[in-house]
Amino acid sequence: MVKHKKTDTKISIITNGSIMTEWHIKNFVEHVDNLVISINSCREETYNFIMPPLSFNKVVSNLKEFAKKKQKMGSKTPPLDRGGYYE
Repeated sequence: MVKHKKTDTKISIITNGSIMTEWHIKNFVEHVDNLVISINSCREETYNFIMPPLSFNKVVSNLKEFAKKKQKMGSKTPPLDRGGYYE
């Protein structure tokens, strides 16, 4: 993902969280300063209706896996924060 990062460079990524493999998680934790995961609805039924073929449960599972691996790696970045949401 990032071969040479200058110390004063900040990296931000915006994703829908639908694809977060082991590789993505490792690189996000090691190289990304700010990770924004945009979820178009906080209700499973609404999300699945407006986002086919993506799956609300898959995104939630990916986020849980990300948080678990980030903690296991002992990293504070990128921070996990629940932003504002509207339904």
